[in-house]
Amino acid sequence: MKTTYCNQCRCFLSVIEGYERNGKWLCEQCKEKIENLAEKAVNWWAEVIKNPKFDNGDSSIAGVFAKVLAESLAKNVTREQIGIFKKELKEILIDLLWEYNHVVIGVDYHPDQYLSQALEKAGIPEENAPWKTDMQIIVNQNKVLVAYGYRSPWEEI
Repeated sequence: MKTTYCNQCRCFLSVIEGYERNGKWLCEQCKEKIENLAEKAVNWWAEVIKNPKFDNGDSSIAGVFAKVLAESLAKNVTREQIGIFKKELKEILIDLLWEYNHVVIGVDYHPDQYLSQALEKAGIPEENAPWKTDMQIIVNQNKVLVAYGYRSPWEEI
């Protein structure tokens, strides 16, 4: 019987009981953990793109003007768009988490490539992505952490 090891926890497993994706193997426990973490992350992003926060830490008149302008560019999103966004982002995250233990996605003033791809496939404008927001997904700690807005502290979701 052929054996290999889990790409996340490094336990040994037979190829019969393991799961393979893009040449990487996972045990049942790590596969479920990754799926749960991805689902938690996707649900959080789906909520914030409906009503994004534009916090860049600038309280000057220019900063207030930029925030008002950004709010005017954000669009209402449909349930269908949210469903497509969630499906696309979950696939992206599962691919990343299958290979890496620690994944960071986020938005400065524009979404990173992963969020941008999911937004585009769903037909949601990038202007719906909240400014200065980052998310860490850490598989071996079973955590999803978010910093939502300028200099926001990391919070576990």
